[in-house]
Amino acid sequence: MMGFVIGAVNLLILFPLFFSKNDQGLIRAMIDIGATFSLFCTLGTLPVIYKFFPFYQHYLGPKKSELPFITLVINLIGFAILLFIGWQQKDFIIRKLGKSPSLAQYFNYLYPYSFFLLLFYWLEAFAWGLRKGVYSNFLREALIRIITTVLILAFGFKYINFITFLNLFSLLYAVPAILLLINLIQSKGFSFKSFTLSSVTRRLKGKMINFALFVFAGQFFNLLARTNDTFLIVNTYRLLEIKLIGGNGGAGVTSTISGGCYGGGGGGAASGYSAGSATCGGANGLNSSGRSNAAANLGGGGGGGTNLAGVNGGTGGTGLVVIRINNTLFN
Repeated sequence: MMGFVIGAVNLLILFPLFFSKNDQGLIRAMIDIGATFSLFCTLGTLPVIYKFFPFYQHYLGPKKSELPFITLVINLIGFAILLFIGWQQKDFIIRKLGKSPSLAQYFNYLYPYSFFLLLFYWLEAFAWGLRKGVYSNFLREALIRIITTVLILAFGFKYINFITFLNLFSLLYAVPAILLLINLIQSKGFSFKSFTLSSVTRRLKGKMINFALFVFAGQFFNLLARTNDTFLIVNTYRLLEIKLIGGNGGAGVTSTISGGCYGGGGGGAASGYSAGSATCGGANGLNSSGRSNAAANLGGGGGGGTNLAGVNGGTGGTGLVVIRINNTLFN
């Protein structure tokens, strides 16, 4: 319950408060893609641990069981395959993610995130076999969200910048994985003291392989079905891009005496965005005499300034709120 409440506060209040829509989408994509990558790297070892670890405990005991060593090696091989594919297909990945430039720019942060999540998955499977499920659930459901809250607040109050946030967020599962490893070792039911194939492995290896392939396929495609929308979005659309475009400044008044331009310059847009164009007079919100124009409208051009003779320029045009998705403009 505590983890649910913290997660809701993070998702509904803190993320929208401190992060832009673009950054929220990037973090959400990292979570979904990292979960898919890490489950792929397990190569079916998790269901094997859940089903067959009790047999190893019963017939061999923790000191003679080589299941932790074998499954860890397979997980590392899976992660090495992921790294190789990422390196070999780097250009393809960047090209496919080119429509989501933020994810393409920060794609490498997925590797440490996926690695530590992979380790946590692996350790969690043994924790359930050793009746440590309550502790592993606390680490997954509560501690992860508490750490996330701390990182969000550190970013929100300017203690860290966004790059530092991503660095720390990519190591999110490192602390829970280390704590769970320490807990398992202290339980004396988990060890790395055996590196040779036991009689249990030789007798059950056929059943373990078939079971792993069957359940792993179901798990992976089930997760992919729940996260494929993220892959489709980042492959099809840019992360949301919003601009405020300033309206044009009002027309200035032309003096019949000197022929000079007086009055309205181009109005500056609100919030520091681009100014509208000047029709007659100074650009960027200044009149021809260098005096400031009237206050800008929300997202729009400001009114024309007052010339030396006290003649007002026209009112600046109202700006547009423009949303750009996949190079298509909506306003």
